[in-house]
Amino acid sequence: MKFILSCIFIVLLAVNCQLLKANEKNIRIIHVSGQVTDSTDTSPLAFATIRIKGSNIAMQTKENGYFEIDVPNDTCTLEVTYVGYRTKEIKLNPNESYSGLTIRLSKENEKLAEVLIVQEKEKIVRLSSDEISSVRISPKLIAKLPNLGEVDVMRSFQLLPGISGTNESSSGLYVRGGTPDQNLILFDGMTIYHVDHFFGFFSAFNANTIDDIELMKGGFPALYGGRLSSVMNITGKPADMEHLKGGGGVSLLSANVYFEVPVVKDKVSLQIAARRSYSDIIQTGLYNKIFNMYNQTTTSVSTQPTGGFGGGRSFQQQSVTPTFHFYDLNSKITYKPSSKDEIFVSFYNGEDKLDQSQSISSGFSRNGSSGGLTNLTNWGNTGISAQWLRKWNDNFDSHVFISYSNYFNLTDREYSSEGTGTQLSSSQAFDNANLSNNIKDLTFRFKNEWKIGNSNQVDFGTEITQYNIKYTGQRTDTLTVNGKAILYSFYVQDNVEITKKLHLLAGYRGSYFAGTSGFYSEPRASIIFNLSKNISLKAAFGKYYQFVSCITQEDILEGNKEYWVLDNKTDVPVSWAFHYVAGATYENGNWLFNVEGYYKSLDNVLEESQRTTRNFLAPTNTENIYSGTGIEKGIEFLAQKKFGNTTGWLCYTIGSAIYNFPDLNYGKSFYADQDQTHEVKAVVNRKIRKWDFAATFVYATGKPYTAPESLYQLTMLDGTTNTYYHLNEKNGDRLSPYSRFDLAATYNWETRLAKMHISASVFNLLNHQNIWYKEFSPQGYQLNITNVNYLGFTPNLSFAIDFK
Repeated sequence: MKFILSCIFIVLLAVNCQLLKANEKNIRIIHVSGQVTDSTDTSPLAFATIRIKGSNIAMQTKENGYFEIDVPNDTCTLEVTYVGYRTKEIKLNPNESYSGLTIRLSKENEKLAEVLIVQEKEKIVRLSSDEISSVRISPKLIAKLPNLGEVDVMRSFQLLPGISGTNESSSGLYVRGGTPDQNLILFDGMTIYHVDHFFGFFSAFNANTIDDIELMKGGFPALYGGRLSSVMNITGKPADMEHLKGGGGVSLLSANVYFEVPVVKDKVSLQIAARRSYSDIIQTGLYNKIFNMYNQTTTSVSTQPTGGFGGGRSFQQQSVTPTFHFYDLNSKITYKPSSKDEIFVSFYNGEDKLDQSQSISSGFSRNGSSGGLTNLTNWGNTGISAQWLRKWNDNFDSHVFISYSNYFNLTDREYSSEGTGTQLSSSQAFDNANLSNNIKDLTFRFKNEWKIGNSNQVDFGTEITQYNIKYTGQRTDTLTVNGKAILYSFYVQDNVEITKKLHLLAGYRGSYFAGTSGFYSEPRASIIFNLSKNISLKAAFGKYYQFVSCITQEDILEGNKEYWVLDNKTDVPVSWAFHYVAGATYENGNWLFNVEGYYKSLDNVLEESQRTTRNFLAPTNTENIYSGTGIEKGIEFLAQKKFGNTTGWLCYTIGSAIYNFPDLNYGKSFYADQDQTHEVKAVVNRKIRKWDFAATFVYATGKPYTAPESLYQLTMLDGTTNTYYHLNEKNGDRLSPYSRFDLAATYNWETRLAKMHISASVFNLLNHQNIWYKEFSPQGYQLNITNVNYLGFTPNLSFAIDFK
């Protein structure tokens, strides 16, 4: 590895010398700088692509839409593209100045203007031939896709290759065999640790507040660290600096509203958006259908308590309607004190509240009594960030920001009894649970971009994060895991065009983690070779560390549970992974074909299990946390039709995720919970006048699961009977294949004051019974098996309005 790094930096040094020599020659260049914005509200378009037409020279705008590019020709044409907008072509004249140029792009549904716009090109998804494992989605266009009640950016990403599309109960992304906790999710610099609303059916992000989303599925550069699998960078939408705007929408589950206010014209603007479900006021058919999915398991009713973990809740209970709602609030202040400075302050708060408390009567104890169940669940995220972007000159920019993020998950479940001499059964006593998980993250980042010559950019910076994580779990005993530590990191990377065909990005990230008093070295590199105008080859490798871990508690009976902890020197080691990626892309005017293979080796993958004791009544403690290794590998195929009235894509992924824990499963390797061998997805969009039609199809191999092999009962000294399970090999069985077909139709119209959209969609049109998990419960010495299914046929209706 040291030899490889030495070779890379020697090559970079030689390339820089050649570039400096080239600059000494009298080469005619045109320096173009400026900003890419929306033509209607002048909001900046982050990460728009600017390409010199007919060549492989391209770059992307920054978070604030600014760009700089040197054109090494007397006359040429710039091609500016952005997801969801029409492509714009600009012919350059060597006798004119192009400093401070403003390029305004029109949305796909706006009228054409100016002869500089030569084609109508719009697409929901953008995967470029000049990037590796990177994909973008247009928040403005995903409303055309079928949905479960909310326009959801995370659900849209699940339709792409290498990302599992079968997790209806989670908005988190399972990227190339990884788990959601292994994804770094940044929302205007804030780290978001949990992305679920409504048990995962909707994500925590309001599409009205998002300007751009980029997902790097692997091999991501040294700029990012702290996660093993992927990076999602979400840029919040700044408000219009010139016009007051607003809008909103309503679905069968929730309502939302947003406003954009120009506080001081061309200087200060305010964006604010709010979304709330009304399920605690009105229970629609869609709400009941989703909630019933979580309550479809049967409850055993017996005259004597069976006891044990999962031994049946031996009581009769009154039927109650749970009280549930979620909300989120977004706000962003934009301030432009000068042409070289921009300041952003962003705020996010989202929360879910569920109350399933109820009164219980008959059979609550051995002699019969009445009582109650307190069952409250509350989870959410809060974050705030402040950013300062400074353009020192045409060649040097700085980006400073500080952010605070807090994720919390609270569960309060407790039985109470009424009556003289009453007591809880053993199963009820064990079902009492008070669980609390809290993450506080305070981060400072300092990024710099230094442009050296025409084809070379050096990025460097530092990052400091203070973690404070607490977990308390109380059942038969109390487990408390607290962690507080600081992570210091720095990075440097060189993005250089060696030749017109060869592009290299090489970097290094170093981190010191106070929690282990260790230094961690992370080399990264990627290379793109443009074989021809249409064909490019690409490859990447990198090492990645993760210092906070989400532990999975193996629970055979009631489904696995998760909680976050901070890594340390003793029982929670730092996880790490190597990424190796290689692929090829063919792209022409209307089509894109992409294939990528990936291989990830992981170490210190963590899981909590009581499998070795065979005693599921044993109190959980850190001695039950096991460390293992993993291999995640696969190949992704994508065919995309990018433009026209009919667009869409077809993708196929073949892969595996295999773990090995020496102290679990008798030391044998096993498939990870998220493993899926085959996955096929198709998306088709058709535009007919004012109508947009969309269809999506997902098919995948069933996921692995662990089944009890047998059970036995022991009578304790106090006379109670506990049930114990002997387990089959870990994840030795598989669920049946997953299949889903969705449809949507959207009608668009506008008046002088507003644009409106009404959408009808059907989720799982063919009503295929997809298994979520299997529930096991004893009935005497028999083991009952129940399939807990995902949603069947589910219609939805929504309406949205955007005032001009």
